[in-house]
Amino acid sequence: MLFLGRLARRHGIPHARGTLIDLHLLNSHIGQLVGASRGTVSRRMAALERRGVLERIGDRIVLLPAAGASREVPRAVAAL
Repeated sequence: MLFLGRLARRHGIPHARGTLIDLHLLNSHIGQLVGASRGTVSRRMAALERRGVLERIGDRIVLLPAAGASREVPRAVAAL
């Protein structure tokens, strides 16, 4: 998620739900960039969605703020 946090700081724009990473990102692209398989990235992203850390809008990612937290990149995003 450190990778997603960096992307959010560089390419993030305010969104009604959090911080939108304004890049076309497929799981296979993320996998190539972080040295993981597409399947591993898919499982990790699904787990983060279930935990309410992010949501997907097509091929874009929105990092969601924790309840009551600031609109900065969530801490949980520091581990991908």
